[in-house]
Amino acid sequence: MPPKAVFKGQTFALSGKLALPRKEYEETIRKHGGDVAASVTTAVTFLISTEDDVKAVSQKVATALGRKLPVVQEGFVGACVTAKRLLEPGKFAIKAPVAKKRAASKGGDGVPPAKAARAAKAVAEVVLGATPVMARSGLEDKAAVVEEKFEKGFVKGSLLWDVELVLNDVAAGKDKFYNMQLLAATAGDQFWTVQNWGKTGMAGRVHTDGPFADLVSAKRNFRRKYRAKTGNVFGELGASFLEKDGKYKVLAKDEKKSCDAPGVWQYYPRGYAQ
Repeated sequence: MPPKAVFKGQTFALSGKLALPRKEYEETIRKHGGDVAASVTTAVTFLISTEDDVKAVSQKVATALGRKLPVVQEGFVGACVTAKRLLEPGKFAIKAPVAKKRAASKGGDGVPPAKAARAAKAVAEVVLGATPVMARSGLEDKAAVVEEKFEKGFVKGSLLWDVELVLNDVAAGKDKFYNMQLLAATAGDQFWTVQNWGKTGMAGRVHTDGPFADLVSAKRNFRRKYRAKTGNVFGELGASFLEKDGKYKVLAKDEKKSCDAPGVWQYYPRGYAQ
């Protein structure tokens, strides 16, 4: 007699360091009529995770919480199989951590907690963008650029963690570039920040930080470097970029440009003929 299809119509995603190999969970779920997705797609109905992974707010957890999907413990699968029916997830739910209030303090990335909380409320979904990963990072085949989808009231938008900075000071003889990306593994369990910098017209150097075990740590690293180079806070809702003496400024992106295109990095200031 075939196993009862207790997971019929359900799609699971797995996240964090689970007690059993993921393959075992995948086989059990499929054996009982369910399906498994590599990431938290629109088809996913449950995310199986751990307390540590939820506290770290990994990419999959952030996406699941944004979509208000049940995030459950590993035991949920076995309990449903034993009961021969799909159980209510409440008993197995892992609650998201509540941020502690710290008056007039700032985090390591320089973002006041109040502003960080407002930004967090506006994040609806974390996805992997289609922007090409920096060449020479060694991560082109295993990671993608992180993009956040925002929805706050009637306002919708997105934040791509990919920036190009320039520092052009003729008097001081400076003409440099500094590019940054925040990357996530396609499996959603590792994160990196990549930087490419050098003199304009040259290939420059490439450096990678990570892998980080959670998205929060990777973001903190990205924001810290961005603020050090520009004097601005990255990703602050409703804020305008303020150019500061001796600091890099953000270069408007050419959507047709590819990070993987052959040649060297260069740009053309206003009034300079190409």
